[in-house]
Amino acid sequence: MRKYYLGGDLKNSLEAVVFRKEGELIEAIQSTPYSIGSFSLANAISNKLPVNRLSLNGVEPTRENVKTGKYPMVRTISILWHKKPSEATQALIKYISSPPGINAIEESGFIFVTPSAKN
Repeated sequence: MRKYYLGGDLKNSLEAVVFRKEGELIEAIQSTPYSIGSFSLANAISNKLPVNRLSLNGVEPTRENVKTGKYPMVRTISILWHKKPSEATQALIKYISSPPGINAIEESGFIFVTPSAKN
């Protein structure tokens, strides 16, 4: 938020309230006029939250803009596994990479990005 919108030199107000839990932040934003906060687009989409989504350099935070890299303020969530995963882990990997798994991820408001194999 500071990097993309507020600037690194801006000092926090003594009256500023900092939330550590996304749910508390969302409640505060919805009930406090002129408030600003940063939370997951997935949460906003899946819960159809009535909040304004700020554009960045004229680019809206849509699924497509995030997926194509046009909207840069993102938080990547990754899934890592052991080099020799168990059968259960292999089944999960297979599912989340399948069309039904990808659909479930995207219906939850997240944006699926093809996993990359790391050695």
